[in-house]
Amino acid sequence: MLQADMHMHTNRDPEDSWITHTPEQLIDHAAALGFDVLSITHHRRVIFEQSWARRAKKLGMLLIPGTEARIEGKDILLYNFTPKEVYDVRVLSDLNAYAKRRDRLIVAAHPFYPIPSLRDGTHSCGLVLQRIKHVVDAVEYCHFYARLFNGFNRLAVWAAGRYGLPVVANSDSHALSYMGSNYTLINANKDVRSIFAAIRAGKIKIVTRPRTSGELFKLGWNLLSPKVLKKLVAP
Repeated sequence: MLQADMHMHTNRDPEDSWITHTPEQLIDHAAALGFDVLSITHHRRVIFEQSWARRAKKLGMLLIPGTEARIEGKDILLYNFTPKEVYDVRVLSDLNAYAKRRDRLIVAAHPFYPIPSLRDGTHSCGLVLQRIKHVVDAVEYCHFYARLFNGFNRLAVWAAGRYGLPVVANSDSHALSYMGSNYTLINANKDVRSIFAAIRAGKIKIVTRPRTSGELFKLGWNLLSPKVLKKLVAP
């Protein structure tokens, strides 16, 4: 089983300028934690350098290009898309061209978390999941929860069951300390098409644990910074 974390950010992110770790530091940290598959998913566009892929490969990992796109104000994880393809996806219906392609993967990011948006209330895509269920390959189980605070993930699991979609777990790392507590085990060979096929077929297992009160406080404190608040409410 491949240990995978496919939703992470670094200081190269065009929106999250408060992040301090570099892509190289993230890759090294992931290797130390035993990961096999990674995707650095900066916001809104693909930022991928071959030097990162070579570094990951040298450490025994596969680095897949990705981005956390914002389409019609909703956060959608796109994997192995080219920068031009991401740019050309302006509305949710544009994703139809990539539905179920063997070399592309589409995941609903933290679909029911109430991430505020001035446009229509939330950047999370749960309320439009019914519209895009035919193009989405999986639903994400978010890292931000506690034992007595996990209703949004329960909604995600319910929606995944209703629409026949698998559930994946990722760290959504904005700090290296996020990693290692929320990830996916994938029964696949270490190549893009095999990994994507296994996710679609549900040949996966999520590994997750609730956040401690200290971790939740730290995460919440980061979200209170002016830069983060400004980003969160952007259209």
